[in-house]
Amino acid sequence: MRPLEVRTELSWLVLVPLFAAAEVFVVHLKIRRDAHSFSLSEIPLVLGMAFTDPVLFVAARMLGAAVGLVLHRRQTGIKLAFNLSAFLLEACLAVVLYRLVLGSGSPDEPRGWIAALVALMATNLVSAVAITGVIALASGRFDRALFGQALAAGAIAMAGNTTLALVSVIALGEHPWSVVLLLVVAAILFTSYRAYTGLSQGYARLEILYRFTRAVGRSVDAGAVTEAMLTEARDLLRAEVAELRLSGDPSGPVVRVLPDGEGGVAQLPLPANRPTSRAWWAPALDGAAVLLPRGARDEDVRQALAVEGFKDAMAVPVRREDEVLGVAVVANRLDEVSTFDKEDLKLFETLTNHASVALENGRLVDALRQEAAERQHQAYHDALTSLPNRRLFSIRVDLALAKAAGTRLGVAVLFMDLNRFKEINDTLGHDTGDALLREVGGRFEAIVPPGGTIARLGGDEFAVLVPGLADEDEARTVAEDILRAVAVPFSFADITLDVDACIGVALSPRHGEDASVLMQRADVAMYTAKARHTDVEVYEPAQDQHSARRLAMVAELRVALEEERLEIRYQPKVELATGRVIGAEALLRWRHPDHGWVPPEEFVAVAEHTGLIRPLTSYVLERAVGRAAGWRAAGLELGVAVNLSVRSLLDPNLSADVSAVLDRHGLPAEDLTLEITESSIMGDVARSLGVLDHLHAMGVRLAID
Repeated sequence: MRPLEVRTELSWLVLVPLFAAAEVFVVHLKIRRDAHSFSLSEIPLVLGMAFTDPVLFVAARMLGAAVGLVLHRRQTGIKLAFNLSAFLLEACLAVVLYRLVLGSGSPDEPRGWIAALVALMATNLVSAVAITGVIALASGRFDRALFGQALAAGAIAMAGNTTLALVSVIALGEHPWSVVLLLVVAAILFTSYRAYTGLSQGYARLEILYRFTRAVGRSVDAGAVTEAMLTEARDLLRAEVAELRLSGDPSGPVVRVLPDGEGGVAQLPLPANRPTSRAWWAPALDGAAVLLPRGARDEDVRQALAVEGFKDAMAVPVRREDEVLGVAVVANRLDEVSTFDKEDLKLFETLTNHASVALENGRLVDALRQEAAERQHQAYHDALTSLPNRRLFSIRVDLALAKAAGTRLGVAVLFMDLNRFKEINDTLGHDTGDALLREVGGRFEAIVPPGGTIARLGGDEFAVLVPGLADEDEARTVAEDILRAVAVPFSFADITLDVDACIGVALSPRHGEDASVLMQRADVAMYTAKARHTDVEVYEPAQDQHSARRLAMVAELRVALEEERLEIRYQPKVELATGRVIGAEALLRWRHPDHGWVPPEEFVAVAEHTGLIRPLTSYVLERAVGRAAGWRAAGLELGVAVNLSVRSLLDPNLSADVSAVLDRHGLPAEDLTLEITESSIMGDVARSLGVLDHLHAMGVRLAID
């Protein structure tokens, strides 16, 4: 397409800042938790279609929008790509329809007006379809009402903006300098939009506040008042989170009260292992409202919010006369552009004050505080997963044993430990580790037979009580069900984890007739399973000896390292085609003074779980590299290969240690081969590849088994 025959031509470079400004000066019409945005983008769209080459017009649209979205709105990734793709589609569709309808007519004639209206109506429709389509994909359903709202809001703004744009086309055709006056009119129109939306939102807020006041004034139920306050605050302030935090004393446990989505409230503990999260809202306990907008400069404030996954937040005290009963909290403004401000804080305080009066009049706050002060649940349940803890588990085992006494049925106790959980915690952080433990607990609850109990004993150890079993096979069946549940990959955000476990089983009356004995023997069986690299082990008396041997081996291995009593054997590597020896593999061996030759898989496993793996790896590297350097000095160009364990590959200092030992002995990096198992890499791909990249850059050879 060629530019239209018009008296004025507009450079596409003039359109770029106009399109950028359209993305900066945006009017947000907020209706409860929904928001509709519109701008004056129709003005540069009509001017571009009328006075600019189509290709340059599309280029100006994309460049201007990209500048506004990236520099002002700070958009990146998928969101930026989606918006730019939508703008590209709208611009191309608009210019094609505009040219088809206009034909040989002139942009400043009635036919040109119709062409512009048709083109922009089409783009408005495309925009509404795109927005509701994305929301439908995310929510799994198409919201016709939302589609209608988006279409109507866009159509009203489009009609006014297009009319101004057509006046601009006519004016520019007569006198180019009239653009100055048009900019003034556009500024006034934008200011009017802003004023209108501010006024309409003010009336909407007053209406919601009035409705809320009537609702809480009639209620005598603390749960209903709290649910109304939190739901209205969340919707009115367009927040992702709204909750009431109650504490019996400033340093005591905190109960979070939040809407349950069914017209009531749910109560959850604020994890006691996150004391730093209290820092940002603690001033509200002293009666001071807290406003923390997005992008706070105080690093301590940002970290305190980040502990709970918040970007911005407000906290206001819930009072009774001069006493602070709790703290109402809202967090995470849904709007990507705006954040909480002083007007929002005033509104939030107003809502909370009304709720405080209602709660006081009903004399029901004490009931909520009493629930928060009750310690029984905390004494018998794990704070992270809310599962029974060791104390409650032991009580239930004794009860199950008493019930089974005098019958032919037994009781099974299963102890389970997640493999490589420490690596997950060290690599991905404790938040991911905690999320994994909660997900594991949830899966177990769905598997445990009726009458059974699943408990978290601490760390990554869980226990399962299964009463009423006839034999060992039934216990193994439950254990295999648990392992299958754990084997399903866990997904957290953009991370997928493959986890496996070891399970130890003890049964009554065969292995014991009280809770402490059964639990101790299930624990021994679990560690036997870990040592043998098996999934499930049923307790046998001989395993107790193995457990004692394992404990003794830790100290003996440390002494053997210090006294250099570990031996390294070298297995030749032969080239099959020629029969020529091309290198050797270093094999670590340990002759124990009492037990004789100890299998490497046994003492390496001990090293991995007791912090000895790094000195053990250094021991092997030092001697293997020294031996290879000696071969080279004797005229034998033979490389040496050393096996790495999983823990070694996750050690960020590995590459530095390897470089240092090569320098000490003067051995070229290419003469050293590090052999790694595929499973060790897959345990943490990102971190493993980082270490491997460093080693490869040094020139060290890498071999994957």
